[in-house]
Amino acid sequence: MRFAIHLWRGSSGAVVTWEMGGGAFVTTHNLPVVPTNWHIAGTGDFDSDGDADIVWRHDEGAVVTWEMENGAFLQNHNFGVVSNPRQIRGTGEFDLV
Repeated sequence: MRFAIHLWRGSSGAVVTWEMGGGAFVTTHNLPVVPTNWHIAGTGDFDSDGDADIVWRHDEGAVVTWEMENGAFLQNHNFGVVSNPRQIRGTGEFDLV
């Protein structure tokens, strides 16, 4: 059975994933609470492990990714500050070959 992960963010900063299988709820993962001046900028499999990861962007330009596994947080990677007004317009695997 193939599982789907749904990502939820509450107005308080709470972050949760729901694991779904066959259209039914399987389990939830309560992730770290993230202050509301951080925003989900995108998702994608950035570490090529088959699981979607999360890109976060701070109001002041800092960019961080969360490595995820089966809907659970593994570790984060800090990419520094990307000055405003630059915006993340998309995520994905961009091969230069």
